[in-house]
Amino acid sequence: MTIKKSAQAFADVDSKVYHSSSKIMDIRMEQPQVCLSKSIRHSLQGTNDIGPSIPQTLLWNDDGLKLFESITRLEEYYLTQDELEIFEQRSEDLALMIKPYSLMIDLGSGNPLKISFLLRALEKMGRSVDYIALDLSLPELQRNIGMLSSNVFHHVRCHGLLGTYEDARAWLQLPENLQRPKCVVSLGSSIGNFAPDKAVEFLSGFAEILKGKGPRLGEGQRRSVETGSLIIVGLDACKSGERIHRAYNDFYGLNRQFMLNALDHANSVLGYKAFHSDDWTVRGVWSEQTGCHDQYLVPLKDVEFEDVQLPAGEMVHIVHSYKYDALEKVQLWEKTGLREAEEWRRTDEYYGETRLFVPLYQITITWGTGINKTISVLKVDNPK
Repeated sequence: MTIKKSAQAFADVDSKVYHSSSKIMDIRMEQPQVCLSKSIRHSLQGTNDIGPSIPQTLLWNDDGLKLFESITRLEEYYLTQDELEIFEQRSEDLALMIKPYSLMIDLGSGNPLKISFLLRALEKMGRSVDYIALDLSLPELQRNIGMLSSNVFHHVRCHGLLGTYEDARAWLQLPENLQRPKCVVSLGSSIGNFAPDKAVEFLSGFAEILKGKGPRLGEGQRRSVETGSLIIVGLDACKSGERIHRAYNDFYGLNRQFMLNALDHANSVLGYKAFHSDDWTVRGVWSEQTGCHDQYLVPLKDVEFEDVQLPAGEMVHIVHSYKYDALEKVQLWEKTGLREAEEWRRTDEYYGETRLFVPLYQITITWGTGINKTISVLKVDNPK
């Protein structure tokens, strides 16, 4: 499957556009079911440093997305509540930093309410942008783009891309996209789902594209790339074990259902009932040393999957949730070549006052909610 390369990147006539009114385009370069099936078999072998695991992608089928949306409405799930408050309060400030005619790509769009605050602020300013939601689920894209398109927008255009992060990076490097300023958005603390070294790799991959390192035209020449690009990142900064436990162990058991649904999704991908979710439970482990909450699927009895033997009690890893304090956040930006200029924190029970500081060496803007949530806006240095 190839990526469409014409200037009309969202033209309705293209066969890969599934929903003409919202212009959703399939940019996948590989068949996802085949890749995921191979990944399930490989990861359960336990050949990596975390032992047996299953791909966290299995969490995000249509049923998983519905369960996760229910989780985000819970009071104890502070991550989404904090992020919503930040966007509601700061959307106009953020809109001022996004250049006209930007491509604004939302990596894993999720609940559209957060981003709708920003899109309405851009519309109010009369700032022309193309908002592009990326997701692996076509129904989710159709639903979210449909909800956003119900707003009366004249300057903001909403589109969808069906594909992975890798597909999005390839799409951003098409010649017609390199010429435009870009705003990459990663919310919902998705960065925390990567191990720290993988988080650096993930952010660096997009930063390199935004720095303008486009295709060469000839000896010593590169295609000109528009400057003024941004990366907006949501990080979870909570290190309270008690609060983290409540967030991932809700009274209604929604998080447990969300995790176990990955086994049902695996059965669908594999094409047969390899796993019986009733034979498994879910275990979460918080480590103060690593600053990470890990979730595992644990068989209640011995499980045999093809040539893999999983004894009862074997912990099968499914997802990381790394939390970043102030120092760890700065270290992450430094390793990726992204820098931060200012930080706004709202007053809450953890901080008695709003803090402002402007280190001389930093050039980006950040705001956050006490120790719980940080939204960072990272300006990318373009090559001189």
